[in-house]
Amino acid sequence: MRKSRNWAVLAIVALLIAGCSSAATTAPTTAPTEGPTAAAKKKVTFVAPLIADANWAGVNNCVQSQSDKLGFDVQIVAPINETASTAEMVSLTEQAIAAGAEGLIVVPLVAESWNDVLAKAKEKGIPVIAMGVDTGKPDQRNAFVGTDFDAFGVQSADVVAEATGGKGVIGILYSGPETTNQVQSIKIFRQKVAEKYPDMKIVGDDTIISPGGNRDLVKTTEVARSFLTANPEVNTIWSPDGQGGIAAANAAREMGKKPGEITIIGADYLPKVAADIAEGWQYGSIAFVACPWGEQSVDALDAHFKGTLEEGATIYTPNIVYTKDNNPKASTLPSPAP
Repeated sequence: MRKSRNWAVLAIVALLIAGCSSAATTAPTTAPTEGPTAAAKKKVTFVAPLIADANWAGVNNCVQSQSDKLGFDVQIVAPINETASTAEMVSLTEQAIAAGAEGLIVVPLVAESWNDVLAKAKEKGIPVIAMGVDTGKPDQRNAFVGTDFDAFGVQSADVVAEATGGKGVIGILYSGPETTNQVQSIKIFRQKVAEKYPDMKIVGDDTIISPGGNRDLVKTTEVARSFLTANPEVNTIWSPDGQGGIAAANAAREMGKKPGEITIIGADYLPKVAADIAEGWQYGSIAFVACPWGEQSVDALDAHFKGTLEEGATIYTPNIVYTKDNNPKASTLPSPAP
C-alpha cells in the first residue's frame, strides 16, 4: 500500500496512531526516583524520530525532564528535516555508541534495520530501552516501553460505547495494512464491540485513509467524505490514526453536517484535534504517544543501573483520553472567528 518505505515509516510515527488501556499491565521495575541516583551523570542518548512534531515534542520534553530529575546527562537527537528516517536514526545510534553513550533509548520503527547497531550496543554492554516499537530481537533490548494495542482496542470500544450510549453505526478509518499496530487494535475493537455492545454495528471493511502512503489531509479528507457518502447510515467514526479523526471531522464539515451529528473518536492529541474537540466536531481522542513513554523509558534505564530492572521487561503505559471535559490545548488556541 505504500509508495516507499519512508511513507510507511511516517505513517507509523503519526500513529503509533493507537493506544492502551489504563488498566494495562506494567512489568515490574522500580518506582520513579525523586532525585539523582547512583547512576547520576551517566551519558544517555535518546534517538527520537521527530523533534518538532506536536506528539513527539511532548515525549522528548518528558525524556529531558525525567533525565534532569534523575541526574542523567541526556542528549536527544533526531533525523534532520523531520523525516523520521530509519537509516538516519540507525546512523545516529552508531554515532552515540562511538561517542561513549552509556545508555540508549531508541524507537526502532523498522525493527530489522536495527539488528546490527543494537548488536554493537549489546557487545559493548550498553543498555537499550526500545520505545513505542519493539526490537526485532528481544535480547537486544533491556526493556520495551510502549502501548498494549490489544488493550487499546478494548478501551476504544468502551469509549465509543460511552460516547454513543451503546448504540451506533460505526465506520473505521485507518492508515493501512502495513501499520500493524492499527490492524491489531481494529481486530480487538471489532471483537469487543461484537461481544459487549449488541446495539453497535460496524459497517463494511476498514477504510484506508492513506492509500499509497499518502498523508495529504486534503486527500485523506476526500477518502473520509467518500466513505460517509457511500454509507449514509454511519453516525460514528472511530480511527486508531490521528489523521483519521481529523479527516472525518473535515469531511463532516464539507458535507454540511452539524458538530456532533457524527460522533468521531480518533487518536493522537494534535492542536487540530484539540480544536475539533473544542468545537464539537470530534467527541474525543485516545492519545498514546505521550509523556509516560518518555518518563518510563528513563525510569527503566535508572532501574537497570540500580540493578532493579526486570531485564527484558515489557512496560505498558496508559493512554490519555481527551474530551471536551479535559482539553488543555484548547486554552492555547485562537478564538474562533465570529
